[in-house]
Amino acid sequence: MKTFKDTKTNPDNARFRSCLGETSGAWLNCIPKDKHSMMCNEEFRFAWDLRLGNDIRSGSGYCTLCKKHIDMKGIHAFSCPRQRQALTEKHDSLVKEIAILASLGGIKAKYHHLNLFTQLDPDNMLRPDLLLSFLAENGLSLLLDMCLTDPRNFSNCIRAAKIIMSSANRKAEGKENKYADLCHRAGYKFLPFCAEIFGSMTDNSIKLIRTLVGRAADRSHIPYSILLPYWIKRISMNIQKGNAKYFMKSTVRMTSSDTLHDASVLLATHHIRNTVE
Repeated sequence: MKTFKDTKTNPDNARFRSCLGETSGAWLNCIPKDKHSMMCNEEFRFAWDLRLGNDIRSGSGYCTLCKKHIDMKGIHAFSCPRQRQALTEKHDSLVKEIAILASLGGIKAKYHHLNLFTQLDPDNMLRPDLLLSFLAENGLSLLLDMCLTDPRNFSNCIRAAKIIMSSANRKAEGKENKYADLCHRAGYKFLPFCAEIFGSMTDNSIKLIRTLVGRAADRSHIPYSILLPYWIKRISMNIQKGNAKYFMKSTVRMTSSDTLHDASVLLATHHIRNTVE
């Protein structure tokens, strides 16, 4: 039998290193007791196959959106240029989770209509994802822009195959260059909140979660040592559920199917096909 070492590729190595990140496997430790800690069967199968690098069937080997080949690892679904708008749902779900955590800590969070830079330039339509009032030093409000990136895609995998968290850190650097000067001029502090689809988060993102959990712990009188792992697992679960929902819907779009049933059946019968094949 061939070992991982015999068959490894840059995307395989990138996946493996991403799964070594501090928060990557937190969702696996969730005790299923509410909607924040539970997955449906199809979501769990997808998250598990994604993490292990198993083949993930999409119902077709050809993307009708961008006219390119669909791989068996789910990479194309997350990088197809014709589906970027569809990433909004899982992105917004993560934004709302951080906003909820902030509000539990007594911090006013706003994530709608953040056209904050028009005061500097009426034509500047850049919109960060989340405003946390008076959270930064010197009483400044903190602006966040969030990103979930796939370390396995073509533009990331060579570097991500060698360096843990390189994809998320690269995205964070790009957002810093994009927003930092504008935020300084407008009187805000800026923080890029970046994670990889396997759940690893940048150091600054984890630091922010720790800060917000500390505020929430003080207000709720729930020990920090209990609340921090809860929120790390909850955010990790949110990322994995978002991945699964996005993939099942993307399969419909890529293959021009008129139902979500095909994607669900393909995931649900994956273990049967593996046995037969």
